Amino acid sequence: MRTTFDLPDDLMRKAKAYAASHGIKLKDFVAESIEQQLKYRTNTQPHKSPLPVFKKASAQGASIPNRTSKEIEAILDESDGH
Repeated sequence: MRTTFDLPDDLMRKAKAYAASHGIKLKDFVAESIEQQLKYRTNTQPHKSPLPVFKKASAQGASIPNRTSKEIEAILDESDGH
């Protein structure tokens, strides 16, 4: 599948240099790299947001809603106007 990515210039230069020095096509190197990252990330702990997810009731007995990291990030994005 053809797609377009915006990558930092330095990263692109390094990727091209690596692929060329190992005699592989850049597209094959990028595909292998993505595949390796997907395997690694699915075999390790899921990505954890630096934002806390509160699960216990507050000291006053009021319930604090459970929020996933994705939900918290979406709320923050909305408040930032994204």
